[in-house]
Amino acid sequence: MQRLKELDFLKCLFILLMVTFHLTFVSGTFPIAKQVVYTFHMPGFLLLSGYLMNVRKPLRAFLMTLLWWAIPYVVMESGYVMMASILPINEHIDNLTTTLFFDKLLLHPIGPYWYLRTVIICGSIYYFTTHRFSPQAVLLFCILTSKALSMLGVLSFPCALYFFAGAVFHMSNAAFRDAFRPMLISLLFLLVLILDPQNHDKATIGGILIVYFVISFGIYLCDHLPQKALAPFLYIGRNTLAIFLFSPIFTILCKPFGSWFMQYMPQEAAATLVILLSLPICVMGSLAIKKTLNMLGYKKV
Repeated sequence: MQRLKELDFLKCLFILLMVTFHLTFVSGTFPIAKQVVYTFHMPGFLLLSGYLMNVRKPLRAFLMTLLWWAIPYVVMESGYVMMASILPINEHIDNLTTTLFFDKLLLHPIGPYWYLRTVIICGSIYYFTTHRFSPQAVLLFCILTSKALSMLGVLSFPCALYFFAGAVFHMSNAAFRDAFRPMLISLLFLLVLILDPQNHDKATIGGILIVYFVISFGIYLCDHLPQKALAPFLYIGRNTLAIFLFSPIFTILCKPFGSWFMQYMPQEAAATLVILLSLPICVMGSLAIKKTLNMLGYKKV
């Protein structure tokens, strides 16, 4: 599939918001903004993942793709669980045991890495059904399988539906821009929806509409930004996997900033300064790790 700049732009916005609200001090200072962002940023990522999933690969190539996703998931989720048992973070784990470790790794991941696990599961279901059934049967099987896995506590059903919604757009051969038309008025609709807290849930109709209008307005912004201003956003969008994988290392390292700045200014101003300082550190640090791994021969990040 040809690379679309609007998709890279959306991925950039989503990853920057993910990093911002994984800064504990920021999410604690702006809880309503966190709720709004959590309504759309990971559902948007999952929808894009379903749309971009290449199910035309030969089986061996697809299994290698799964392996290249599984390795960083296992490594990074294992490290996150271990850190959660040591550091005083929001998801701190008391008395980590071997059973609890594998529960977090295989069934109930913590931190951001649940997204990668969801893509592995949903991508596998999508791949192994799309070669055997009609598009309608594929969609039905994917929904029923996801529902069954959610009842077993293995998968979030709403998250799976966002992934498969993207897959539907792909199977229909519809242009992404035709499904999510870029409109300035989307911003108005978005603001109206955000005002009602009941819509701050990705599994509600209001939440689904928020995801739609965020994507629509995001494409509109992409179309109207000057090329020079757009270039860094597109670069970040092309490297979201590295930022997704490695940014938690830097959000933990940036944790003391909030308490330091609080000594000199109000909490909201301190949180704003934390964002301005921490976001570049997290992004550039993650990209530096990617570059190092690339130099060592690991090219898949």
